[in-house]
Amino acid sequence: MKEPMEKQYPLTGTPERKFTACLEAAGWHKGRKISPETMKTIVDFYATGGITLPAGAKNFIREFHGLAEGWYLNLSAEKYSWYPPHTLFKIFPDSEAEGLDYAARLDREEEPLWVQENLEEMCELAGEPVVWIGIIGNEYPVKIYMGSTSKLFVMSAWNDTAVFGSLQELMINSFQHHPEWSFVTMRQKYLVPGRPIPKR
Repeated sequence: MKEPMEKQYPLTGTPERKFTACLEAAGWHKGRKISPETMKTIVDFYATGGITLPAGAKNFIREFHGLAEGWYLNLSAEKYSWYPPHTLFKIFPDSEAEGLDYAARLDREEEPLWVQENLEEMCELAGEPVVWIGIIGNEYPVKIYMGSTSKLFVMSAWNDTAVFGSLQELMINSFQHHPEWSFVTMRQKYLVPGRPIPKR
């Protein structure tokens, strides 16, 4: 009998438990930290845009960077790799940053736009300097900005803003409204339409 190409992770229990199970399927575990070498690479990556990561952003990145970027709820990530995932979990620098020449962009005196979008407005919302660190969310992902605390300051595609005290607080609403979600499959790198499927 042919083995499946991917693993289906079961989701049971409360919405909170289902969300935690998704995080674990994506590669998270309690006490998770990326290596100091990886963290230095990320700090240097932001520094190319003249940006210093505040403490809260560093802590979040240290725990969550490098998790699977595409979460497919009740769907096969292999079969529907061309389809946008239910949950996008992209912490910069992410898979789309690979191969992009940020140094050349800086040489042309262009801002690295991904770290600058809506920054002034979000700093005003937060009442402190914040940095855009990723795009996360179920069905309608939002831009995530963080400063010196663990709060997540978010902006939607419609430029609505909100503040969440934790990642779970941001994500749990969709799990509460979709009790039918019973399993998740993971795509390590979210596929941009037209790009080849990466090797597993």
